[in-house]
Amino acid sequence: MDSATYVFENLHSKKVKDEDFYLAYGYLLYWNNINHKAQSIINEGLIEHPTSEDILLLHSKFNYGIKNYQEAENSVNRLLEINPKNTDANSLAQNLKSYTAKNAISINCL
Repeated sequence: MDSATYVFENLHSKKVKDEDFYLAYGYLLYWNNINHKAQSIINEGLIEHPTSEDILLLHSKFNYGIKNYQEAENSVNRLLEINPKNTDANSLAQNLKSYTAKNAISINCL
């Protein structure tokens, strides 16, 4: 276990509920492809901070990355309800719409 993971695990065991904790730990796990744990930490963060734009964006990116497009779309839409001008969320929403459109075309061609 590397030192960053050790620190975050220690903080998690102490029931730290800070938004920045969930973001930093979630991104660490996401970037290192520790998907099961990342999903758990990100979901905990959303429970504690359901209107956090940053955690919603991370949740959307994570789900997009693991090809859980419906969940990614749900999160990005929640984020855009909070802040319609969030450029990262708008960009991800466009990517999701593009993917959905391409997928629909492929299905219709079968």
